[in-house]
Amino acid sequence: MKAKLNHADEVDKKWSELMGKLCDEAFPADGKMRLLQSVKDEDITGEMLASCARALMHRALPLDLKGIDVCGTGGDKTKNNVKTFNISTAVAFVVAAGGVSVIKHGNRAVSGVSGSSDVLAALKIPVATNAAMAKVQHTKHNLCFVSAPAFHPSLANLAPVRKALGRPTFLNLLGPLCNPARTARQVMGVYGFQDQVADASKRLGRNDMMIVHAEDGLDEISLSDLTRILRVKDGKTEEIVICPEDVGLETVPLEKLQGGSAEQNAAIIHAIFSGTEGPAADVVCLNAAAAFVVAGKDPDLKSGIARARQTIADGLALKKLKDMKTA
Repeated sequence: MKAKLNHADEVDKKWSELMGKLCDEAFPADGKMRLLQSVKDEDITGEMLASCARALMHRALPLDLKGIDVCGTGGDKTKNNVKTFNISTAVAFVVAAGGVSVIKHGNRAVSGVSGSSDVLAALKIPVATNAAMAKVQHTKHNLCFVSAPAFHPSLANLAPVRKALGRPTFLNLLGPLCNPARTARQVMGVYGFQDQVADASKRLGRNDMMIVHAEDGLDEISLSDLTRILRVKDGKTEEIVICPEDVGLETVPLEKLQGGSAEQNAAIIHAIFSGTEGPAADVVCLNAAAAFVVAGKDPDLKSGIARARQTIADGLALKKLKDMKTA
């Protein structure tokens, strides 16, 4: 037992020290680049991610709100390099309109042309850059969009280094684990390291998490291939593998979910909320269903899909979007 404790302490110390250097404004940029390059795939474990998440959250600006998060790591490498529209951003509107408190933590683009913050700017919806702004937005709409760089200022100086590196790092996995509101329920899409993220979620004491990754490479529940879902709940991990037909949907080519610029993606989201049916609407309803399940609104994905469809059909998602524009 003592040996195990010593090992855990050593791991925690090692990665806490690394995060300390990465977050230190005085530490040179070339040193930060070398640190990021030194972290190999085999170093990324649940224990390591949990240690890094705790170190990062210790430096985060606090946000005292309750709700769920729906977000992805970005960095996904899909078949034929298809870049989808902003599915999880659309999901946030639907889920909030369906009666669930949502605190969506987001950033600019990682793997796509348009990240969550990019498409929100195109939709003319403000992203909260401080706690007061987030609380006002959340009180009015049961939904707020939170800027990751604003609430994690210690990582702000790392942005040029990460951009110069030109590839996803373990920090992409950390971001969704570090919502400043400390959300305990979440749907999190990952580009990889799914088992490690699930283990980290368990170590961090999360109440109900779905960590999703599709065989087509998507960091969402996909309509074009099998999706593996790891559900972390009550300290246990359950593996679920689904295809669209399992939940009453049709498998379609990933190209049917193709996105574009922030403005094009904003137009896709607006069309879905205005009643345009098809694969884009289906994938939003499918991923919203997962959020309804972790929030305790629905017992399974099929009933969650029905709730999402009805929320859109009743005009509630479109109303939520329009209301937030005028906030």
